Amino acid sequence: MGRSKLGVIFIGVLLIVGIGFIFLGQHLKTNNSEDRVLNIKNSISMDSLEILVANQFGISFYPGFGKICHWIGYDHPSPIYLVVKPKTSAWNLAKLLLKYQSETSNWVLRSSWYSKELVVSIAGKIPYDEKTILGILSDSLVLASLGVNRQTWPVLFIPNTYNLKKATTPIGWLKRMKIESDKFWTKNREKALMTKGISKLDAVIIASIVTKESNKISEFGKIASVYRLRLKLNMPLQADPTVVFAKGSSGRVLSADLKINSAYNTYLYSGLPPGPICIPDPLAIDSCLFGREYPYLYFCANSNLQPEHLFETTLKAHNKNARAYHRALDAMKK
Repeated sequence: MGRSKLGVIFIGVLLIVGIGFIFLGQHLKTNNSEDRVLNIKNSISMDSLEILVANQFGISFYPGFGKICHWIGYDHPSPIYLVVKPKTSAWNLAKLLLKYQSETSNWVLRSSWYSKELVVSIAGKIPYDEKTILGILSDSLVLASLGVNRQTWPVLFIPNTYNLKKATTPIGWLKRMKIESDKFWTKNREKALMTKGISKLDAVIIASIVTKESNKISEFGKIASVYRLRLKLNMPLQADPTVVFAKGSSGRVLSADLKINSAYNTYLYSGLPPGPICIPDPLAIDSCLFGREYPYLYFCANSNLQPEHLFETTLKAHNKNARAYHRALDAMKK
């Protein structure tokens, strides 16, 4: 074969190889020109992941993105919310996915929250939007599987700092909270329930009211005792925080508010409301379980407008304190 023919063949091979490298180079990196989110809301197969990456980021080559993932140990694509930088290589994208799967972060669950604050907070930690999480938190079947319902779900949540995987699903989150709640309810706490003659739900409901009534831990026991005694005497609780919950907005409780037709309005309906009005402080729960019994039936904010309450055994003394407090409020407005 002549040199000219060999030269032509050699050049042809170089062209083919060159074209191949150009082709691979264009498909081995993401095609996004700015940050783009890879959002997987449910566990999917590797084939589905490969299709998703090809459609959203233009990564498509032989033997496939799935092979790279398999080589580095990423075999089970899970929910993810990953920000992908421009021109990220297939290899680095696979490594990011593997890292995300095991990566964790601390989530702080605070007392006094209800669904809105709770959902906003957890949505910042797991790859799901607020609407999706709220939907799961409101799903009767999901809640029933955890032993709660749409009114009693705060029983699942014990304020603390939790380490969660970033790939946690909303259902996985709720199951984790159920486990943590079960841990909280030790034998001593279960025994205290029997001693006080109340259920776990009763204790959490009372504790939620206590949490909303005062920021002073030293008052928790007295306030819890007031409500336990009122229940024992079949008196209406007449707890202002339940009225605030019923009307759905904060602010001073007015006479008209006391007539709101809601099962949570403890001025209108006797007994405990159907569920907690917030996620209670654990110390408030313990105040219901281990706190001493006081003779007080009434309490009112102090007229010195400090964050504290005055406790009384008679309605006459209580009304005197209430009048003084309201005069102090009116004077402050002038």
